[in-house]
Amino acid sequence: MHERMKMISHNLLTALSAAAEPPCLSLYQPTHRHHPENQQDPIRFRNLVKQLEQSLLQKHEAPQVATMLEPFRTLADNRDFWNNTLDGLAVFGAPGVFQVFGLQRTVSELAIVADSFHTKPLWRFLQSTDRYQVLALSLDRIRLFEGNRDVLDEIDLAPGVPRNARAAIWNVGSTGSSKSRIRAPRKICCCERAKVPAPTSPSASAWSARAAHLPKPPSRWRNRCARQRPRWRRLLS
Repeated sequence: MHERMKMISHNLLTALSAAAEPPCLSLYQPTHRHHPENQQDPIRFRNLVKQLEQSLLQKHEAPQVATMLEPFRTLADNRDFWNNTLDGLAVFGAPGVFQVFGLQRTVSELAIVADSFHTKPLWRFLQSTDRYQVLALSLDRIRLFEGNRDVLDEIDLAPGVPRNARAAIWNVGSTGSSKSRIRAPRKICCCERAKVPAPTSPSASAWSARAAHLPKPPSRWRNRCARQRPRWRRLLS
């Protein structure tokens, strides 16, 4: 099982607090981005999980404790996860809930079992004034970054968000909709009367009324444009 880290947000923390049912497990740990420092991170994580286990065994039976700690132990064995950590880690577990947050700042080691999640350190991060997001757009890729005064990290896009500009423009994605053809607008000859669509607003009605009284171009312009019109249509067809 590959558990992907989430970046903290007000909505995620609010939903996390609302869904919590005791016992609530909160684990904080500093992590490292690079080898060989990050080799010790899984070991320190397992030591913190043991502290959670000791606290749980004081009030709960061993089989129930093993069930609650199973996602924590699965995470501890995930090598891919530990090779892609940031500067800190916050993990929350409760009946039916397991959330992992990657932090761009280091935190102190902490393992708490309580009736609610210990989220005060995360709320302090959110209240920091130096957090910002960067949206990078190109034809081939759409990327979202979050950073502070020290680092800038890429954030995984939510499901359903287009992965490149072409997918957004052409409306191609998970919906399976067909491509919408976009054609260049046809050049209108100066002597052609444009077909004005039925007005749908007061401003459109006023514009249509003014356009109806525009003077016709001189006859020499109309004759010249009439000769050139077939060539334009061949080029634009």
